[in-house]
Amino acid sequence: MTDKFTGLCLAFLFASACCCFAAVSPAGTILDFEGKVTILREDKWDDAEKFAPVYEKSFVKTSDAAFAEIMFDDETAVRFEENSEAEIISDGGNIEVSLKSGRVTSSVVPGEEAAFFVSSPLAIIGVRGTEFTVTHGEKGTAAAVYKGSVEMENKGKSPKKIKVVKGKQSFVYEGFQPSEPIGLGPEYVKYRKEVLNQFVKRTLKNRKNRDKILLKRMEQRQSEKDALIKEIKDRKIRPEKRGHP
Repeated sequence: MTDKFTGLCLAFLFASACCCFAAVSPAGTILDFEGKVTILREDKWDDAEKFAPVYEKSFVKTSDAAFAEIMFDDETAVRFEENSEAEIISDGGNIEVSLKSGRVTSSVVPGEEAAFFVSSPLAIIGVRGTEFTVTHGEKGTAAAVYKGSVEMENKGKSPKKIKVVKGKQSFVYEGFQPSEPIGLGPEYVKYRKEVLNQFVKRTLKNRKNRDKILLKRMEQRQSEKDALIKEIKDRKIRPEKRGHP
């Protein structure tokens, strides 16, 4: 009776694992990272791995001197800088990176309608095809645009939407509307030269290799599935003893 119960439990867990992998489709792929980078999936923090999939509702967290670069299936690429935390939200083909703290830089393929958004507790930024950085900290949220343009809107009462074009930046402070765009500050000029340009080069190369990347991700998912199935098979299930002691 015990063996039969154990077998049924293992069969149920095995079927659940298979269904879980089949039902959830990845939203993107981790293509590069350095330092301590963790991904929250299904209430569990895992260390980042190259070509590992990321899913809707995944959280990305980077530590000191760390970064991560993810390319989504629509070829939008996002770089998460050190000490950043963000949630990935995918809804009907639209992707949103909800930045809780830190900095993200995005390279978005041009399109007629905004299909990619970066939000913070204070603002939401919609884009149609551009290269830009969003930074959120205690002082507020800043958006700096290197190519193309973005629309930045404050959250809360009296929302106002403004357009920020190439070579400009804008700020949103708590309780205020976005500031009028000004020229890029020295920090962003330096960032463009030292970080952004190389990130864009890698992104262009990755877009050309999209099919190979998806194949690598498929292999990574299969490895995760095999490891989970092995764990289930090796797990010892001990049902509670029935009857009188």
